Amino acid sequence: MLKDLSFEEISKFFEELATKDTGRFQLSRIYGMAKTFLEQREKEEEIEKLIVNDYRSAVNTTIISEDLAVVEVEVRLNKTKEIAFYPVVDNKLIKESRNTFDEALLLGFCKKYNNEKYDSAIFNMLRMDLYMNRTVDES
Repeated sequence: MLKDLSFEEISKFFEELATKDTGRFQLSRIYGMAKTFLEQREKEEEIEKLIVNDYRSAVNTTIISEDLAVVEVEVRLNKTKEIAFYPVVDNKLIKESRNTFDEALLLGFCKKYNNEKYDSAIFNMLRMDLYMNRTVDES
């Protein structure tokens, strides 16, 4: 809702909200959501600092838990751009990338629990490759 308002309209919205009976409650909820978003974004930025360099830039960061995240990365090599996914475990970048989010997530779990050799075996065992190119209508 607020994203559709101009700066002046946002100011007016909060002034009017403060005069309502439930205004303080609503203001505290908005503050809580903003604070949570800011904390989440700060965690994402910390993780993205591990990734970014001359030929890699972070596109999207998904925090799975306190000690596991997957970062979607744009890799630029020889004037081409490719998307890769890197797991981050215990705030340490795993130097192996995968082509899909699911594969990177499996690799992250395997690294987290010291089963480093099994990520591709699990991927194949679950036959996840069969579902990679399906659309929502097909399922």
